[in-house]
Amino acid sequence: MKPEINKTLQTLAQELIQRFSPLLKDEYEQSRLNSWGTLLFWLLWI
Repeated sequence: MKPEINKTLQTLAQELIQRFSPLLKDEYEQSRLNSWGTLLFWLLWI
């Protein structure tokens, strides 16, 4: 992928974690969201 697309997707992953994690009441769902966001972030970082 192009570097600017990777950067955009990394920013999206960070935004998802920051915006939606506090809205989730269930700790399990927060953990899942954080895991998926982190996985997406690191996959795009490579």
